[in-house]
Amino acid sequence: MNTDSIDYLKNLLTDVRKDDVPFCIEFLENFLNSDSAYEKVGSPENFAISFALNRAKFRLESAKKAGKKTFGLEDLISALSKYDQTQKVTFFNLENTQYLGTCFVLDDRILGYEFVLKTGTTSVPGLRPDLLG
Repeated sequence: MNTDSIDYLKNLLTDVRKDDVPFCIEFLENFLNSDSAYEKVGSPENFAISFALNRAKFRLESAKKAGKKTFGLEDLISALSKYDQTQKVTFFNLENTQYLGTCFVLDDRILGYEFVLKTGTTSVPGLRPDLLG
């Protein structure tokens, strides 16, 4: 488990005032301070803001269709829309026992996050011929 990125994000939050950001600081603080929070393998990643924005819009739409509870997506979309779409943003892919999602950072500043509540779905490794119909 890599705690360096979790600690980095916590440190970024220490300098943030509630009025300065478009997202709920308490949700992110609670997530980052949970005992089960960890950074997923392959993280962090860097992508253009346009990619992050399109991905966030897609996730919001698909989460609504699936009836999944999301946190921060609308605020993230609003925030990303205000930046130069060619700029690179850093994605921190995170998970704990309740949520999975991503925190977005630009120039050592948290722009926002997207999290979804886990709802009992499970993955099964390998190909399952019985599900192919």
